[in-house]
Amino acid sequence: MKVLVNESFKAMRVGEFVKAAKDAGEFILDTTNCDYAVATLKEIAEENNLKIKGKTKAEILASLEAALPSLKLPEQNKMGQTEQIQKIVDDGVAAGHDDDTMLITIFSAKLEGVKFSMLNKLFNAAMEAGGHRVALKKVKEEGRSMLVEAEFDPENYEQVTEMAANIVRAVDGADTVQAIKAIKAYCKEFDFEMPKAPKVPKGTLLERVYGWIKKNPTAETADLAEWLEDQKKGEKIIARYVSLMQFAQDFAAIANAAPEEAEEEEAA
Repeated sequence: MKVLVNESFKAMRVGEFVKAAKDAGEFILDTTNCDYAVATLKEIAEENNLKIKGKTKAEILASLEAALPSLKLPEQNKMGQTEQIQKIVDDGVAAGHDDDTMLITIFSAKLEGVKFSMLNKLFNAAMEAGGHRVALKKVKEEGRSMLVEAEFDPENYEQVTEMAANIVRAVDGADTVQAIKAIKAYCKEFDFEMPKAPKVPKGTLLERVYGWIKKNPTAETADLAEWLEDQKKGEKIIARYVSLMQFAQDFAAIANAAPEEAEEEEAA
């Protein structure tokens, strides 16, 4: 049994997915793997008006576990949005999936309240929280030190990409996008001109596909497949995005049909 306990030792929620805000003094009492002292267990029992008994820690813990259900605490036995996204990302990284694959998985999970425009922000937060990618703030701080020491004043974009690669190698967990952002911040701070990158399609492939669909709202999946072929994408990539487009079209059809069915029922 997992119980969320606040700083005053009052039990607040129970369930497999309770989460504590450590900065608020909250903690999780896990009765199957308890590291807390007997004094803490007794404090929890006292603050929640629970009568417990026992001489050993095991006896007291068992007594407390038996008494806790009487509080009829709110249950949290389902993962929240953040936890679900974190699991998708953790599993994806472990499986060696690229960013686009994980973004599609998050979108396809149809999580309540998650809009397409939110995907990148939620994904990046999960990557940082899981330790798969270092926070941008750290990359900027450590990158700045490197750039100042090198007296970096780029003359062309090739020098920018070379320095970005150096930052990625030096800052554990950093990626190229973060390194480029660190260089941009440095150039802005010291009033250096940031060379422009050669023109290439902006954003991830997922973002470009989404942009293409928005510009071509009446297109069929075959049209998307043809466009992806023109982008030199392989069969697996094409099948993945065609499947995503078909899902979006089916979902839109269901959503559009609902009001019509409601009107027909009212007319009847």
